Amino acid sequence: MLTDVLFRRWNGALLLAVRAVATTLAAGCIVILKASEMCPWTHQFVAETFLEAGFPKGSVNLIVSSRGTAAEITETVISHPHLRKIEFIGSPVVGRAIGAMAAKYLKPTIMELGDQSPLIVLDDADLSKAAQACAQGATLLHGQVCFSTERIIVVSSIKDKFYSLLKDSIAALPSAGFAVSNTFADKAYVAVQDALSRGATLVAGSSQRLGPASISPSILAGVPRGSILSSQGGFAPTAFVVEVENDEEAVAEANSREGGMSAAIFTNNRKRAIALAKELEFGMVQINDMTLAIKPSIKEPATCTKGSRWGCAGGKYGIEEFIHYKAISFGD
Repeated sequence: MLTDVLFRRWNGALLLAVRAVATTLAAGCIVILKASEMCPWTHQFVAETFLEAGFPKGSVNLIVSSRGTAAEITETVISHPHLRKIEFIGSPVVGRAIGAMAAKYLKPTIMELGDQSPLIVLDDADLSKAAQACAQGATLLHGQVCFSTERIIVVSSIKDKFYSLLKDSIAALPSAGFAVSNTFADKAYVAVQDALSRGATLVAGSSQRLGPASISPSILAGVPRGSILSSQGGFAPTAFVVEVENDEEAVAEANSREGGMSAAIFTNNRKRAIALAKELEFGMVQINDMTLAIKPSIKEPATCTKGSRWGCAGGKYGIEEFIHYKAISFGD
């Protein structure tokens, strides 16, 4: 029986941990769940729930550590001869470190490293619906989702009307929720202020701190490419608008980043939507919906391209990632 380690982050803690453990067990593997130091009780609850459901003792195992001991513990686990595969969800910085460690010990990996997901608004789109999708996609769960809408690509001929509708949609939001910690809210606020200090303008929202662990929704335009918000994103209820002239420029802008997780297109022309979707270098493309609208099922893989993910999740596709195929032949 193979043993796999699952590194889980604090965002989407319950959903992603349950999916990962269930998938790995379905493939017949022993699970080691490395809990996030931000939500160890949540991940302990997941491990205990599977055991209470009747899975054998030892089939689901939990490791809890502090941030200070995480690197040492991670290498100890990865280097173990019984460990056969690694799945990690988190930041590109940590992903690269785990990837290098896995390469050192020749251990295969599955990774999901996030993205600055784009939503494209074409000139024939339902602008009201597009504005609502941008507002919700950028702010849901305080923007702490790997494929939240961080870039809004809009055809310049309809920008004025779209900005007005986007402003109204942001204003109508009841709340953007809270960051996981004050530190994350601070980083997001600094990213917004950095962009504004470099000449960006606020087109919707208010760019304010709203208490110890929250910032207000902030949608900017004219964000310089070298700014924190443009290069790293906010992982918060923030997004920025990029104006383009046509479909070709929209696709080029969408594909211009290292990641390729989820993208969205708003247009009333299905043929046009499919043509653009084929050109987008993303594992998931939503038509007339939020970038985070994907609902993985047994028939639909959750996959990405480029630097966002190695491997698939969801249904049989996720299970196959943990299956080792063996060929047995007879010579007589």
